[in-house]
Amino acid sequence: MDLAGFKVPVGKGDGAHLKWTNEILRKRAFIHCWSIRSKESALMWNSCVHGDSRSIVVRSTVGCLLSALEGQPVEILRMLYYPAGKPRPDWSYTAPFSAKDKATHIHERELRVLTLLESDEAENADHKLIPADLKKLIRKVFVHPASSKEFQLEVRNELKIHGILAPIAKSQLQTHDLELMALGQAR
Repeated sequence: MDLAGFKVPVGKGDGAHLKWTNEILRKRAFIHCWSIRSKESALMWNSCVHGDSRSIVVRSTVGCLLSALEGQPVEILRMLYYPAGKPRPDWSYTAPFSAKDKATHIHERELRVLTLLESDEAENADHKLIPADLKKLIRKVFVHPASSKEFQLEVRNELKIHGILAPIAKSQLQTHDLELMALGQAR
């Protein structure tokens, strides 16, 4: 809130200030979400790229993410999900989920990078660019299971142009893994 130019005293148990603060954050905050799963996820491929075979997954580590964003006005925090109605210890980085959403949220294992607009930046912007050192960030790139060899070469050339030495591999998943997940989601 300080970065955004707001000085709001929030007392314990003061829901009015908390609600006001939340409304301000919705207009001025940007969140970039990462999965901290150790393996690729068919659910994430399907929900994020919707079958586009010209897509990639960037693998990194939390340490590399911290290093790549060093000096930037961001907070990096693990997202925790609680059942609806259960008290949450921290309103900022926790969220309720319904029984229907539980499997999805647990599956994502989400890490969020949060930044706010500065006080001189216009509210309700559709994005905010944050410089990141991609050479520090990108450890490996996976291309979509259905991607062509030409696309893999295109990705390799882009990385080379930008001096990024990360290896490229085809997704560890198969197209039928994505199809099966899509069928399960449709039910």
